[in-house]
Amino acid sequence: MPRRTAPEATAEDRKASLSGMFFMHRRARTALRRMADLYAFGLRADPEEDKLLMLLVGESGSGKSRVVRKFAEEVVGAIRGPAGDGKAVRVTCPSRNASTKGIAMNILQALGDPHWERGSESRMLLRAKAFVAELGVGMLILDEVHHLVLANSSGSVGTMSRNAKDALKMISESLRIPIVLVVNGEAEGRLIAQPEIKRRQRAQFSMEPFSWSDPDDRAEHRLFLRELGRSLPFSAPSALHALPLARAIHAHCEGLIGQTVQLVEHALDIAVDAGELGIDASALLAAAAALYGGRTDLVQSFAAAGQLDSAKTARVASRPTGVPVAEPR
Repeated sequence: MPRRTAPEATAEDRKASLSGMFFMHRRARTALRRMADLYAFGLRADPEEDKLLMLLVGESGSGKSRVVRKFAEEVVGAIRGPAGDGKAVRVTCPSRNASTKGIAMNILQALGDPHWERGSESRMLLRAKAFVAELGVGMLILDEVHHLVLANSSGSVGTMSRNAKDALKMISESLRIPIVLVVNGEAEGRLIAQPEIKRRQRAQFSMEPFSWSDPDDRAEHRLFLRELGRSLPFSAPSALHALPLARAIHAHCEGLIGQTVQLVEHALDIAVDAGELGIDASALLAAAAALYGGRTDLVQSFAAAGQLDSAKTARVASRPTGVPVAEPR
């Protein structure tokens, strides 16, 4: 049942009502099942088993990070508590210090090591191994691994730097637990071209965008929008799944679930500030203009969906929002 916000909630509470919410759909369900299968395999695997890698692939805005957070929360404990609360630890690969040592520091920090910045990379990984055994950690989720793969690679699509190869090899061999590598499509091509990675890989799943031309995808996308509309903090649901609006939302977000949630979150801020009773084409138009003002074709698609005249379209599209734009997940 979608979560509702109490009528007496403050404007800030209402704006934040979608934060952390998760909406199940077919791709997310499959990704969660693949991770659960890998996790279960790791529990019964031989200690010397090294075929323990999974690639979770998707472009920015596909919802990868939301899925891995959901996995850790639902399947093996909350990720926001101490590391021992669950049996999965999610670590983000650093965007600047994308190296074995940089990742090892982040792993140690997530595991609760007070001295996570100290030591050589080999000593750090030895400490991480000890923490993993002591805390009973059964899976490591490495998010944003494309920072490591792409920052240190050049040349053809199938190449990957020695630094990136060594980092993944050392982490896999040191910890000997299932590891989910969360990457974008460009990094996927470089990873699967490496014999060492292929040898260790047990599973892979791609968070593909929903296609409007595919009837099943279109129907599921509209069901997702219906649930999203029902979860908004208004007295009545917002009809995001209505065909004209659904088509415009799909075109704007290219069928990417994470990007769709970001658009609706932005429109929610606008609707709450304006005292509206729900999210309609006007709020979505203003959100689209704020997020991607240069794409007038997408802005106009919301105007058409809401049957807005040109004067109102111009007025709404130019409305200041003051809402910071975050990178979609």
